[in-house]
Amino acid sequence: MRKTLLSPKELALAIGVSESTLKRWADEGLVQVSRTAGGHRRIPMPEALRFVRESKATIVRPDILQLHELAAVQQEVTSGRSTDEAVFAALKEGQAHRVRGLILGAYVAGRSLAAVFDGPLRDSLHRLGDLWHHDEQGILIEHRATDLCIQAINQLRSLLNPAADNAPLALGGACSNDPYILPSLMAATVLAEAGWRDMNFGPDTPVEVLMRAAERYQPRLVWRSCSVETDRDALGADMEHLADFLATRHIVLVVGGRGMVSPERLGRANTHRASSMAELAETARRLYFAA
Repeated sequence: MRKTLLSPKELALAIGVSESTLKRWADEGLVQVSRTAGGHRRIPMPEALRFVRESKATIVRPDILQLHELAAVQQEVTSGRSTDEAVFAALKEGQAHRVRGLILGAYVAGRSLAAVFDGPLRDSLHRLGDLWHHDEQGILIEHRATDLCIQAINQLRSLLNPAADNAPLALGGACSNDPYILPSLMAATVLAEAGWRDMNFGPDTPVEVLMRAAERYQPRLVWRSCSVETDRDALGADMEHLADFLATRHIVLVVGGRGMVSPERLGRANTHRASSMAELAETARRLYFAA
């Protein structure tokens, strides 16, 4: 089981500073700590990683944080080798431990989740998706890589601070007949990093399901992805219906994916196109502070 609370000594050892320095940073508010019943400082793991990322500290002892995947690839992460190429090679070879370590290393080094998803993960999956043209094992490799990406994303998700109970809610999923799991999982995780509560309905989600969920839970944002070629007229009609339904409830609709109809066709002020996870993250940040 991964550690959830660290002592100042443990975090200090992990990043190569003295315990007194770490305690001083805590007293200055640079690291948020809680106190045990006996008055001892404790640092939640998400807070420790936030501090590492924002201060650009180097984790010299990932084993202390029980980040064993990072320890296994630490030399590779710090060698200057392209993370994108390393992730592609690990996904292609089915090296689960290495995939998780490389993605975790990119995040700990300061890349946002949106940058990780738009960069090494998306690029690697696009390249792997073309393998079936040249390699009879291409479909097997692509499906295996998808599962490894899900593992890596869920690991990152477990390291995020939980959203506040009063944080705005976002919900969403992929269009009907869209079997892809990753786009909505990435969207939910990017929103969680931005402080939102999220509700991910995953692949192949009928528009009626999103409408019922929006009626019941009253989210601030609904996302909708489409990663497959589909009946454009039927999809357009569904999206217009959804956008109008959400507009009457003052809910923002964010659409994305290579198969999605354009916001211009929808012509609704409450509808936004996100061509990347970075654009979704930016929209989420604006709406979060507005909320």
